Amino acid sequence: MKGLIWGRQAVLETLRSPKAIKRLILRRGAKGDGILKIRMEAAKRAIPIEDLPPRAFDKFIGKRPAQGVSLELGGDQEQFLSLEDIVQKANTQSDPPFLLLVDGVEDPQNLGAIIRSADGAGVHGIVIRERRTAPISGTVMKTSAGAAAHIPIAQVPGLPAAILELQKTGIWVVAAAQDGQESMFEADLTGPIAIVVGSEGKGVSPLVLKRCDRTVRIPMKGQVESLNVSATTAVLLFEVLRQRSVTRKVAKNS
Repeated sequence: MKGLIWGRQAVLETLRSPKAIKRLILRRGAKGDGILKIRMEAAKRAIPIEDLPPRAFDKFIGKRPAQGVSLELGGDQEQFLSLEDIVQKANTQSDPPFLLLVDGVEDPQNLGAIIRSADGAGVHGIVIRERRTAPISGTVMKTSAGAAAHIPIAQVPGLPAAILELQKTGIWVVAAAQDGQESMFEADLTGPIAIVVGSEGKGVSPLVLKRCDRTVRIPMKGQVESLNVSATTAVLLFEVLRQRSVTRKVAKNS
């Protein structure tokens, strides 16, 4: 069902977001602190709550791992911001702009994990392609632990044109590549930056790579040559966060 969110953390974070919500559906007998918090958040927003008998809830939710709770979103909602809006929001933050560009990640669980890492690392906004990218579905929401309800996301026809627009604003665009020009530990990732990660099988596409200012690699010490896209994204984003934290500490002590 379109517009359905499930899973306790995803539901809780969606309730805390500005999204319009039609109703909260609970499996009768569902208990725990998580359910109590969900009920309280729904009550704050005066959202109707339906307690369905277990059999009716299970039929409604199907095979989704709902943990006894689901949300039905209200109306036709615009999921995405424009690229311009994303940049404007990033420029209002205390740190330099920090964006993530996702090039063709089609697995919803990978995309959800990427969004969760981006939120944790303090990314100001995410840019995805219109085609050959997993939709922001209930699976993405659940895997992201609800982070997809909070972090600004823009959807664009193509990343090469979006990269050019970002570069015009002074944002340095850096792509993850197995044969990157320098190690992420050697690269300066402290300024206005957009990290680009690619699809599960092929990585960042050649045309997108050509548009980027730099490519970086993650040093690998074992027999496996690379990490999967969600792990790669997490490592790179938290390296940006680490470098910025060190820079702030040095500036504070100088």
